[in-house]
Amino acid sequence: TEKLRALDSELTKTVKEAKRDLFIFADRFPFLYLARDYGLEYYAAYPGCSSEAEPSAATVAAIIEEVKQSGVPAIFYIELSNRLMADTIAEATGAEELLLHSCQNVSKEEFERGESYLSLMEQNIKMLKIALNYNRNKKPPRYTVAVPLVGFLFRHAEGKDSAISSLPPAFAH
Repeated sequence: TEKLRALDSELTKTVKEAKRDLFIFADRFPFLYLARDYGLEYYAAYPGCSSEAEPSAATVAAIIEEVKQSGVPAIFYIELSNRLMADTIAEATGAEELLLHSCQNVSKEEFERGESYLSLMEQNIKMLKIALNYNRNKKPPRYTVAVPLVGFLFRHAEGKDSAISSLPPAFAH
């Protein structure tokens, strides 16, 4: 448990010292707990982890616009992903594609290397440091898309969710 506490402390410090508190997920999104527990804002191409769901064109366009507007340097995909959505968004924005491991699946190579929950989470912290521009002044909180834009949901900085029936001003062009 000492190692888990140290991991939690490092993740808390990473978020606290980051330039931004926004991360962009261009894949299935099994990280709602991470965002909520550590006070991160997020955009997610998919509303969750279901392989049945697909992002709408409006959602993809909104994420591309947010990456361009915010200057987020990296977007995330999960392990064992086909990376099609991440490739699309990265190509349109120039953002780097980074793996954020859900720690639910491991590849044959990861298994053979003896990867553990702790080692995978340590890698995740390194990737978050890149995406959040570690050790810079933190920007003010932002609104973020939590689900696809068809009847989309915004998470306010205060942590409240609000259903929106039309595009917010940032996406109205």
